[in-house]
Amino acid sequence: MSGSEPSKEQFYRRELAKLREYLRERLGNDYARLIEDIERRVPDNTDGMSGTRVLFCGGRKYNDDTTVNRVASKLYGQHGRKLMFIEGGAQGADRLISDWADHHGLPHARVRALWEIQGNSAGRIRNEAQLLLSPHKVVAFPGGRGTRDMVTRAREAGINVEEIS
Repeated sequence: MSGSEPSKEQFYRRELAKLREYLRERLGNDYARLIEDIERRVPDNTDGMSGTRVLFCGGRKYNDDTTVNRVASKLYGQHGRKLMFIEGGAQGADRLISDWADHHGLPHARVRALWEIQGNSAGRIRNEAQLLLSPHKVVAFPGGRGTRDMVTRAREAGINVEEIS
């Protein structure tokens, strides 16, 4: 690496700043903080951000950790440490993949819905914000309207969706 090239950490911090500005313009200041979980992990695992991004979604009551572990382990076997998960910060499938990623030391972006600020639209706005992180794939576990909304949005965006029953 020559002296004029940025380090990986500098590169990702610059890209995160661009993403934050884009989100601020597109979704408002409240969503500028949605990437804080990624930013905290940049020094620990920058390779994961340049690799395969997989968005996990599913119902808040989904509790089949065996299935989530099986799917996550399969993806890890295919992509190794270049794997990064995107999740919505809710109970259920989101929490299960977050726990799995933490246990395996993999980065994950948590994009929470801001219900208290955005009311009933928060889930749909959160889904749109998650897709702005450009997942390569969406893995959808059983859920309700929010999961259906994510699956529909992902398919409309041309993203590969794997529905787990």
